[in-house]
Amino acid sequence: MHYEYFFEFLELARQLSFSRAAEKLFISQSSLSKHISVLEDELGVKLVDRTTRSVTLTTAGRFVFEEGLKIESTFAYIRKNVGTIRPPTPIHIIGMISDPLISQRIARAVQTVNEKGPRKIRVLLEQPTPSPSIFTGLETGDIDLLLTFRTEEERPSYIFERELYRDQLYAVISPSSPLASHKSLKFSDLKPYPFIRMFGLNSVHEPAWSQIETYCEEGGFSPDTIIMQATSYLDWLSVSLGDAVLINAYGIILESRLFHDDRYVCIPLKDSWFTYCVYWNDERAGELTREFIDNLIGISE
Repeated sequence: MHYEYFFEFLELARQLSFSRAAEKLFISQSSLSKHISVLEDELGVKLVDRTTRSVTLTTAGRFVFEEGLKIESTFAYIRKNVGTIRPPTPIHIIGMISDPLISQRIARAVQTVNEKGPRKIRVLLEQPTPSPSIFTGLETGDIDLLLTFRTEEERPSYIFERELYRDQLYAVISPSSPLASHKSLKFSDLKPYPFIRMFGLNSVHEPAWSQIETYCEEGGFSPDTIIMQATSYLDWLSVSLGDAVLINAYGIILESRLFHDDRYVCIPLKDSWFTYCVYWNDERAGELTREFIDNLIGISE
């Protein structure tokens, strides 16, 4: 049976006018008339009585119309809900995903996108791998989004950047440090002390050091550094400070529980923060990825 003709008949039965039904269906009256005739031949019954002035349903036509409305309703229900059983679209992300402030934003953005319609997404959090550039995965299409500190690294024009938020910086010091009694500090207060630079954890952390150096330059000095190799977060959390300073953001300090570790004192740095950004390949980003990015950016603290 020509099912499209069947749905055209339902519209004719609603309008009881070939001209109005044809207009609704965006076809000509002659085409609609031919389609109804074909449908009547297929069913073996007459569905409508036609005169030059009116259209009325036959007994068989009323039966087909009433039962057809049930089919139409079922079809509409299927079309509306079939997407709920469609596999969700994966979005691959690398970056600062261990930061609880970042992970909360990701979860809320996923929830918002998935509540809007039948097309769903799911986020796959990937571990960064060594590469010549932090943008390599975006360029090759291996990942969809990069969440990291703002970077000055040169990037192709199709790699887009948007700021997510700024997170307060803290100086992590030893309880024996002369600075330990301070309620807050400025970067210029840290000039006499060496800075610990964790190196090798992964490439997405490198832009953070650039931001630290910029704050030191604004404070009138270039930091003395102690390079410490870090192959995992365990190395980062077990660092022995001595008289050195470790700079980190509130979210990372909170996640690592340093506020409650008596080996360290965490003091906020005035007017200083890490700027977190999202980067994506605009030539590869699909509709759902763009919607996810919009929601990720739009979430307020």
